[in-house]
Amino acid sequence: MNRKDQKNRVAILGNPIINNHYHKATSEIFNQVGKNIGNQLFRFAIYSHISSPKEIVDFNTDPEYIKNNFDILVIPSANQVNPAWDLGSRAKFIEQCQLPVLVIGLGAQASQTNFADKLELQPGTIRYLKIISEYSKRIAVRGEFTARCLQEHGIENIVVIGCPSIFLSPRSNLGEIIEPKYQKPIIKLSVASASCPPNKIHQLVERKLIDLVDLYRGHYICQAPQDLIALSRSRLEEIQQPDYLQKLHFYLMPRVSYPEFISFARRHFTSFWNVESWLEFLSTCDFSLGKRIHGNIAAIQAETPALVITHDSRTKELCNTLKIPNIAMTEFLTTNNLIDLNEKISFDGKEFDNNRIKLAEIYQSLFLENGINCDLPLLENHNLELGQKLVSVS
Repeated sequence: MNRKDQKNRVAILGNPIINNHYHKATSEIFNQVGKNIGNQLFRFAIYSHISSPKEIVDFNTDPEYIKNNFDILVIPSANQVNPAWDLGSRAKFIEQCQLPVLVIGLGAQASQTNFADKLELQPGTIRYLKIISEYSKRIAVRGEFTARCLQEHGIENIVVIGCPSIFLSPRSNLGEIIEPKYQKPIIKLSVASASCPPNKIHQLVERKLIDLVDLYRGHYICQAPQDLIALSRSRLEEIQQPDYLQKLHFYLMPRVSYPEFISFARRHFTSFWNVESWLEFLSTCDFSLGKRIHGNIAAIQAETPALVITHDSRTKELCNTLKIPNIAMTEFLTTNNLIDLNEKISFDGKEFDNNRIKLAEIYQSLFLENGINCDLPLLENHNLELGQKLVSVS
């Protein structure tokens, strides 16, 4: 098949749709989602918005196949600007494909939320960033901190868009719909769980979140790590670390017995492999809370108010870029209940909507300048609304 017969065909890295997950082992599907279920949200958004002919590929796909059958490689991205990772193999893969690339949602990973860290990246990651810059018209990053990190390495073809998951909802007035809901009583709570690092403040935050889940008979939605996902699926036999459950019991709920903890987890822990089912569930909730940024973005797309507990540069940067309500871990620990917490939330629905439209226009322009057809209902509805207003004025 000649490339000239495949004009405008798009190769997308990363599978946004996991089929037949109910009978697959946790390890298999956890690897398919890139070791974090939250990745599915922005992968699904990008896949949904591209209306050109497209195909899913991964880093195991033969680069020759990609080079000969596609015109551009789209890379849904997360926190790859990360000192802990060496992305030299990815740089080599992109060079072998010899295609233009469109990188969307690239973010930096630093431990502090004040953006004071200077990231010491590994040589392979620096090479990866320079390669994607060379093959890209513009790199779409999560925020100004990530942009500065790339500029420190001489990369200037950057644009800030936040994360494409924020554009999933077709509502152009999403913020105005959500704003009054922050004042409504909370009956059904969703907590976006985080991993459990051996850190005292993280432990206190997660224990408080678990207490809220218990109080509100809420849902603890698990995104990572793998053994936590296995527990959420009630597949205890698939847990790989022999003492994981005992450690998790002590970390989250030492006040109850081990059997009571397992029973609690089976009632309240859950995970989602299908984005639309995840959003459907969140639409039934009154409030979302937790340290997982994509778990809370998902809630907002489902028109459920959310509050992110920020704990690193990833979460804080996206909240700043997207105008999402957030609170630091230390401040969260000083609140006594959700009523007190709600009083600390400042959310301007109109500001959120205006900012979201502005970012969506930049996001759409990235596809168009790369010859990719883009179907973005959010902007279509916004333009229709403007047209209706103009007609009514005239």
